[in-house]
Amino acid sequence: MLITPVGILITVALLAMYAAYSLWMAVVWHSPLSGVAGVLAIVACVGAAMLKPWSRYIVYLLTASAVATWVWSLYDAARAGYFGYFSARQIARSLAPGAFLILLSCFCAYAVFRQFRTRTPQAPGGSQSHADEGNHVG
Repeated sequence: MLITPVGILITVALLAMYAAYSLWMAVVWHSPLSGVAGVLAIVACVGAAMLKPWSRYIVYLLTASAVATWVWSLYDAARAGYFGYFSARQIARSLAPGAFLILLSCFCAYAVFRQFRTRTPQAPGGSQSHADEGNHVG
């Protein structure tokens, strides 16, 4: 029987690949920022593999930085007039790999959110309605 959820296993595999790529980029391009991202990805990978709730925050950070970097690169390319040289179809094809990587990043964030979200305790008699939330004594 599988103990670790499939979503976490996929997240761990993707984090390991991202860590290897980031560390390789750090060496090839002498990029300290890529080195930091690689180390963070290793820490998140180990934490997620061990089902440690703190690892989700690192995954969130890596996802947010990937999305922000991709959006910034799109803005910068548009500002430079890059998209004016190509048809809409060519632009869509050129953006597809990046969009796919962003989707994978968002999947990882969702997988750790789903695994480590905090659940409100249920009353022994059944579920509590949202209207009753906040009306706790004590």
